[in-house]
Amino acid sequence: MPEKQHCKICGGMRGAFCHNKQILCEGCATPVASCHISDDLLRKINRKPRCPNCRSTFSEEIEKDRYCCKTCDTTFEAPDMGYVDDRPENNAMKNEAYAQANVIRKLRHGGR
Repeated sequence: MPEKQHCKICGGMRGAFCHNKQILCEGCATPVASCHISDDLLRKINRKPRCPNCRSTFSEEIEKDRYCCKTCDTTFEAPDMGYVDDRPENNAMKNEAYAQANVIRKLRHGGR
């Protein structure tokens, strides 16, 4: 099995497991060849946050995970990238919250 590498799908350092002769990521169960990236490639990826208002990458960090756009002076926070968790109970809680939000949305919009 390959050592832990960064997964571009679920984020974070993940290991791999073998299932039906296929090597899959422990976090998202995507084939390792499609989702794991090397440390060198990870350093090359541009990870600057984009302003949600004007999509500019020119921003300065005010405090941790909070930015101010230099182009349009919008204050914004970094997106929450913890949507996939390797702990099943946390994923179950997130799925329940998502299902409840959809029920509320459907009731608000007449069942659509």
